[in-house]
Amino acid sequence: MKLIQYTNQVTGHDCLLTTADYASICKVKHGRELEFYRDVDESLRPHLPLFQGVVDVTVSVDEVGKYDFNGHFENGRKNGFITASSDNSKRAFQNDYKYRNLEPSQLEEDPNFKRNFFTNDFSKGLPAPPCDVGRNPWAERVQRMGRHTKHEGKTITYIILENLTKKFEKPCILDMKTGTQLYAKSECTQEKFSHRERKNRTTTTAAIGLRLSGFQVYQDGGFVCRDKFYGRGLTPKGLEDSVRLFFTGKNNALRRKMINSVIEKVQIIISVLSRLHGYRFFGSSIVVVYEGHDADVIHVNDKSPRTDVRLVDFAHCRTEAFDDDEAKTVGPDKGFIYGLSSFIQILKNIQIQQSESGTQINNSDCCSMNRSTD
Repeated sequence: MKLIQYTNQVTGHDCLLTTADYASICKVKHGRELEFYRDVDESLRPHLPLFQGVVDVTVSVDEVGKYDFNGHFENGRKNGFITASSDNSKRAFQNDYKYRNLEPSQLEEDPNFKRNFFTNDFSKGLPAPPCDVGRNPWAERVQRMGRHTKHEGKTITYIILENLTKKFEKPCILDMKTGTQLYAKSECTQEKFSHRERKNRTTTTAAIGLRLSGFQVYQDGGFVCRDKFYGRGLTPKGLEDSVRLFFTGKNNALRRKMINSVIEKVQIIISVLSRLHGYRFFGSSIVVVYEGHDADVIHVNDKSPRTDVRLVDFAHCRTEAFDDDEAKTVGPDKGFIYGLSSFIQILKNIQIQQSESGTQINNSDCCSMNRSTD
């Protein structure tokens, strides 16, 4: 069963893979993410991508320099992998996979295009142009950086998750690191701890518990994209403007129905987390996906706009099942809930400001920036 590069990747260090039918995403297992998905509280499962199992992958290079990812199921299982569904049913997949990454695509030669996507120098607030070159530029970046090359000749474990974008024709995707603490202190040296504390203070994390990791939004026949380096330079006002851009469609019109739907779903997640004690979501993110194709067309009978909101990235999470001091902290994760509450407030502010002023945002106008790029 062949896997290809996931073309809608908006952030992350490792190259994500997807099955040929785009039903599943494969990501390298890091930290305690596998344990988290297997043991997570049932009340939270509906708000995460469906965990579909794991596969052990051997990375090799063929005679023309292409990377092959050859996988087999852990512990030699031959009947597929066990899903996290309530009945623990098995998925009938083949035992052996053959993965091959896609050929690199040719990006535009405009220096501003590369500057916006591939560097962290945004002091001039240069806008990124729309892109529709077959994949998100961040997916292009991680493939070109070749982080997977360090695994050559080794066997590594991939986690297999539901592909949240499969049901969308033109997926608009927003990923934001959430919470006021994005790391577990027990995992850091003093030097690394100080560096991360400084990054929190100089970005929007400390102020509002959110930091933009990346997004893509479909507008006027192409995707407008932003990456994590852009997000690190934003002020809280700049982040709000960026979220407004993410929900802006044809002729700079605000996609209000999408915003209302997302607010409702985030409120449900907050309600669940408020009753969830002993969890600390260090380094986790909220992901929003909605349909960009025909999103600006008003359908009278359409009462359910196509949106999805999930929590992702749990390599550094702590739960009561983990034997360390940070997992034994009582009560819900107030810092994470604070970040989600800030997101709701941002969305409400956008609606109020639009109603009061009737102004529309320009794509190059979401650039209230911090000067630090640390």
